[in-house]
Amino acid sequence: MLGAQLDRSPLESGPGAPNGPGPREPPPAAPPDRIPRRPPTPPPPTAKPYPPSTSPTRKPQHKDNKTGPPPPPPSPGILRSRVERLGYLGEFFQYSGALPDVLAPYMEMTEALKQALPDRLTETGALTVARLMGNAYELHQHERLSVKRGFGEDWVAAVERLSPDDALLLSDEERAVQRLVMAMVERHGVGISREIKATVERVGADQALAVMFLVGRYITHALIVNGLELQPPVPSIFEKLGS
Repeated sequence: MLGAQLDRSPLESGPGAPNGPGPREPPPAAPPDRIPRRPPTPPPPTAKPYPPSTSPTRKPQHKDNKTGPPPPPPSPGILRSRVERLGYLGEFFQYSGALPDVLAPYMEMTEALKQALPDRLTETGALTVARLMGNAYELHQHERLSVKRGFGEDWVAAVERLSPDDALLLSDEERAVQRLVMAMVERHGVGISREIKATVERVGADQALAVMFLVGRYITHALIVNGLELQPPVPSIFEKLGS
């Protein structure tokens, strides 16, 4: 008899087996007052509006418009050297200082380009882009920087005429760079192989590529400044008193 019990399959010995006990009755239902109730579904969260100081549609504050809120405070560590060198902090950095993780690599790129290019080629590119993009903010600052570096007002004026073929005060290298910069901006970088080749022949492949990065850097600045309608922090070197 014991052996017969061991030989039975689980199905035969379990509930509902032909010779086994009948199915078990389900447990009694809980009384109504003990049935757990699902908590009410909370309403979907309402998106909070931008505070005035961070709204992407806020009006910038500049010299001709004092109605907008002041720009957010910049990160002092990133901008300390610039303030020490210039003696002031322009509105571009007052705004962009609110994004230190974005501003830091932008400034690192700026400093790296200064190491990759001679000062005259840097200023040729910066002045040319600023002139083409209508960025008086950067134009006026680089005019002053060029004079401070000893390039002279006549040299600055020659660059700003945007006529490299007639610019006798510019070196062959500077004229090649200006042609490349003008072609990049005016043609959006399309069909400029001739200008690239001519620049490589004059300054080498590394510096030619650095010039192309320089153009991108100063176009970025111009788009932001023009979009926020920021006014230049200093006047042009060609603005005379009483004019």
